[in-house]
Amino acid sequence: MTQSVTTYHRLILEAEIKIGPFGSLLHKEDYITGGHALINPSHIIEGKIAPENDLTISDEKYAELVAYQLKEGDVVMGRRGEMGRCAVVDRPGLLCGTGSLFIRSNGDLSADFIQKIISFPSFKRTIEDMAVGQTMPNLNVPIVSDFQIIKPPKKVQDEYYTFVEQVDKSKFVVQKALNETHIMYDSLMQKYFG
Repeated sequence: MTQSVTTYHRLILEAEIKIGPFGSLLHKEDYITGGHALINPSHIIEGKIAPENDLTISDEKYAELVAYQLKEGDVVMGRRGEMGRCAVVDRPGLLCGTGSLFIRSNGDLSADFIQKIISFPSFKRTIEDMAVGQTMPNLNVPIVSDFQIIKPPKKVQDEYYTFVEQVDKSKFVVQKALNETHIMYDSLMQKYFG
């Protein structure tokens, strides 16, 4: 029986990492309503992206900032404030904001896997120790590039996602049964005491 070996790699070996635009690339007067949303740390909530309709840019400005356009499957991560705040990009047309950076996997690790590792509590503590800045913790590309990230064999990653899928199906079945039981309980309460 062969045992699979889990290895650790610097994140830079597994992905492209880029900080959002800053300085003269993006100005307050570039912001419009209803355009391409900028994703800053405040738009990353519990592992999901929640863009603001009022913090967007025009198609023209978006085209100018092609190097900062987020692609589906990227991991967008806040680089200031709360460390480890990140989400997988789930739609096209978003732009990495000034307070964020993005990680684009080279394919050996899924974006979801990278997001789960980075947002894991013990990894967040590691990031906090690595961050720089006196008043507010801050990350830069060299720091993020040095993240030591677990790299299980592809087979182990696939087994993990198969397991997660089965758990999600089970949770759905249990929740459906609970909902039906609650409806039946309410109906009986109404019949006998209503």
